Amino acid sequence: MPQPSDGLQRLLNALQNAFDNQQLMRLTLSMPQATATERGWKNIYLRAVIVKKQLQLSATYRFARRDEVKNYPFAEGVELLRSWLPAFFASATLLTTAGDWVWDAKGDRLRQQAASRPAEAASTEHDRPKNYLIAEDAPFLQALGLSSPKGRVHAQAQDKYRQINKYLETMNAQLAHLRTVCDEQKPLRILDMGSGKGYLSFALCAHWREKWQGGIEITGVEMRESLVESSNKTAEKLGFAPQLRFVCSDIRELAEQPVDVLIALHACDTATDLALHKGISAKAQLIVAAPCCHKELRAQMQALPPFGYALSHGLLVQRQADMVTDTLRALLLEKEGYRTQIFEFIDAEHTAKNLLILSQRTEEPRTEAGAEIAALKAQFGIQTQALESLLAAVLVEG
Repeated sequence: MPQPSDGLQRLLNALQNAFDNQQLMRLTLSMPQATATERGWKNIYLRAVIVKKQLQLSATYRFARRDEVKNYPFAEGVELLRSWLPAFFASATLLTTAGDWVWDAKGDRLRQQAASRPAEAASTEHDRPKNYLIAEDAPFLQALGLSSPKGRVHAQAQDKYRQINKYLETMNAQLAHLRTVCDEQKPLRILDMGSGKGYLSFALCAHWREKWQGGIEITGVEMRESLVESSNKTAEKLGFAPQLRFVCSDIRELAEQPVDVLIALHACDTATDLALHKGISAKAQLIVAAPCCHKELRAQMQALPPFGYALSHGLLVQRQADMVTDTLRALLLEKEGYRTQIFEFIDAEHTAKNLLILSQRTEEPRTEAGAEIAALKAQFGIQTQALESLLAAVLVEG
């Protein structure tokens, strides 16, 4: 096996040190490559456990609908890790009680930062409860009605709680990229389109406000005035304002503004395209979208060979329309100079709206994406797609 790169070797050294000193919290492998997707892997999580009085490395393989856990002697686990990075995963986040390390395959970058949970002892119990980035007694969870005054997440809010923590894991993996393309001495400008009740906006503010040296500025955009009013009151009460604020606006009517990170989770139908267009126009360094309610393309879909039979069933037409819509969005983002990945950010049993489009700005448009877009549209008889139309309109105006 070839020797690991310098940044990856330093990550492995930090893992070794944390394991030897019982400081290991967790190592998360994220941003799956095509090789991992072929195996069905979404993530792999590693931690130290005691099995038959021996300290081992436990790996949790996360699939779409199940987890598999395997335990390895440390040396064997490290050899597997060397084969997984970067061949199967492009990012790794190591959490220890002494510090955190974030490795990114692009440029072989390794960044060390203060421990996110320095006071928490690293447990080696085999069946310990899951460690979450946001504790159940977090004040914002209580303020938003997700947990009780005693600091326990309500039974009916467990899925939302898991979603919040998985979302933060995904966002944490992007900090290394943001630190290479944004000035950390200046505020990180984050725009959350269709923020709703603000669960994820509050979570990101609570978790990132101390992680960015220049501070963060999160603006939640929501059409429902009552939600905007209540969210701003809660932000004031928690001391999150002015770092976190909410404005009442339709995405289409929102004024152009500087944006480093654009988030659009569960914006319905073409509202996702409007949000993506805002991010592209602002040259946002990171765009994170979780689409839902795909309606635009279904009426246009034609039963062209070899998909005639598949498109003769309503349910399959909708699923195909979902896939074609998000494929076109990903291709359009790559055509505009973004490195794009599509993956599930939480298991389907927790929420049906679990597909995530994650795009990093690279300034290097993928030129062949244009031909791929045209071929895909021709294959399914697609005449128009909202994001493509919005981008074309800008070119015409320009």
